[in-house]
Amino acid sequence: MVHRNHFGKNKKQHFFSSVKVGAKGQIVIPNEVRTMFDINPGDMLILVAREGHGIGIVKDSVMQNVTMSLLEKMGMADKQEKIDDPDEGSIE
Repeated sequence: MVHRNHFGKNKKQHFFSSVKVGAKGQIVIPNEVRTMFDINPGDMLILVAREGHGIGIVKDSVMQNVTMSLLEKMGMADKQEKIDDPDEGSIE
């Protein structure tokens, strides 16, 4: 059974869904989420997990921009090294 719910001020800001883990440990990311985050076949995703807390999935381009922003703040990188995608790199 799949439960889906959009919530927040803007109904498209947040998405909740249950997914079932297959025999090989695979899950299907719902189409609404793939569209929301512009996830396409072949995209690289980063899995972030903390035991006892949860699992998160982030596009690698977002993580690259977050990392570059942190390095810039520490004076260890140049701004031009960031990925040129205005929609990427901000986690809200």
